[in-house]
Amino acid sequence: MVTQGQTDMVCGMAYYSLSKIVKVVEIVREDEIITYLNDFKEKVLLPVIKEILDPNKEFYQSVDPEHCSYCIYKYICGVERGRD
Repeated sequence: MVTQGQTDMVCGMAYYSLSKIVKVVEIVREDEIITYLNDFKEKVLLPVIKEILDPNKEFYQSVDPEHCSYCIYKYICGVERGRD
């Protein structure tokens, strides 16, 4: 259930569909949120973190600077230093 104005509790997950008519599209119901978040953690988040921290995997910067324009980590990876 998506509720409006209640920011102190999770009632499900939704996104705004911004077309000619703005509508809220529910993607996870309230009774499925814990399962969804646990699945996300196990199937997406933890594997990505393990890959990032794996010293045997090389890090490749994007060849397209536009991909980095909104990234908050661009100063850490050095993509911004490379343009100076």
